[in-house]
Amino acid sequence: MATKKKAAVNEYSKNIPMTLDDHPFFGIVPDKEQKVFIDAVWKRDKKVFLVDSIAGSGKTLISTALGVLMVKYGIYDKIVYITFPGIYEKTQGFLPGDLLTKSEPYFQPLYDALITIGELPDHVCNTSAVALENGTAYIECAVSTYMRGININNAFVIVDEAENADLQTLTKVISRINDNSSVIIIGNMIQCDMYDKTKSGFSACIDYMTKEHFEIAQRFSLHTNHRGKISAFADLMLNEYKEPQYGFIYMTRNKINGKLYIGQHKRTMDITDIDDSWYLGSGVLLKKAIQKYGEENFERTILYECKSADELNYMEEVFIGYYNAVDDEQFYNIAKGGSGTGGLKFSEESIEKMRKSHLGQSRPMSEEQKKKLSEIAKNRSEEVRKKYSEARKKYIEEHGTWPGAGKKKVVQIDKNTLETIAIYDSETEAGKAIDREYSHIAQVCRGERKTAYGYIWRFADELE
Repeated sequence: MATKKKAAVNEYSKNIPMTLDDHPFFGIVPDKEQKVFIDAVWKRDKKVFLVDSIAGSGKTLISTALGVLMVKYGIYDKIVYITFPGIYEKTQGFLPGDLLTKSEPYFQPLYDALITIGELPDHVCNTSAVALENGTAYIECAVSTYMRGININNAFVIVDEAENADLQTLTKVISRINDNSSVIIIGNMIQCDMYDKTKSGFSACIDYMTKEHFEIAQRFSLHTNHRGKISAFADLMLNEYKEPQYGFIYMTRNKINGKLYIGQHKRTMDITDIDDSWYLGSGVLLKKAIQKYGEENFERTILYECKSADELNYMEEVFIGYYNAVDDEQFYNIAKGGSGTGGLKFSEESIEKMRKSHLGQSRPMSEEQKKKLSEIAKNRSEEVRKKYSEARKKYIEEHGTWPGAGKKKVVQIDKNTLETIAIYDSETEAGKAIDREYSHIAQVCRGERKTAYGYIWRFADELE
């Protein structure tokens, strides 16, 4: 929250101030980033304001204060506050009570902001029967679950917790707003509550609006946490803490016909991975078989525990190769696993170790094996960097400059030869170039998946 200055008595005049520089603004003293945000909203040259900011940055407080002033000065008729239940949306209807009782807990950020600026929620919100009866309610509160058919006119709209909405839901909400209104879309991607954060539509909304409709949209980021160190450290923990990741090679057996599948599964600290006993495999033929026979007719056995992505890929190839799973009709496997390269030959010692692992006597990798895997990964990374460097040099020679200065450039790499195919200004441009969804490309760049659309993708600055 922004710092407070001495309370000042203020009567709202009939003349709308050009700026809020000399306005008491409810005793709020904004920092530099907040002031830029306040000035832009008050100027009203744009209609859509997108704020992706950390916890405690005052984004909801500032937005609420601006909305209250807009209504008091007669610029808009009302404030419409919309928020998202996120992962709880599907269960909200099963909660006890009427619509208000189910929804009101999600309005607490608005209530807190109103109290801070001296406005009583029971006096100004449509969630209060007293305010409705007295005719003093000028703030309408809603959750995204119940937005179909709503038409928002001449309103100052605050869309809060936007990081918890997928793109379809966010689009549904924004499409309710008429051009005689303004909207502030607030979110914090660090604290997205969705199980799969890549499905949040907030980042995509910011990217699309600011690039394709910059004449009406503007983006802001607030980087100062005014709550203090505890809150700031919590945000840093989410943003900087690296989840321990490991995985295992497994074998899934069809209990009806005895057919098998060998694959790998990568664990994280995600809630869906805390108990991964549900995971039977992701093979195309295996999934069809599970659909046909039912999950209850399959069982999974862990063959080998792995402690790195390289080890996971390598050992998947080892086990698939040992069992000849691709060519054997008793297996559902159709690919050789790992990085997708050719078959492997194994020593008697390796075969014996795998046999023991299959019998439930799995052992950790030896230091020699770990060293070998590390060298493989290092050599592969060096090869990618070398080929990227050559492609970069050639591009500059041909064009005289490097594309997209100041942007996060993306490199498209052949997954077999590791040759650089193309260099794009951003994930979005890369997606457009190959006519595909850019979010999958971004996932590869962030290390969340191996390939997308048959290619390896990397951020250019990571290869320099």
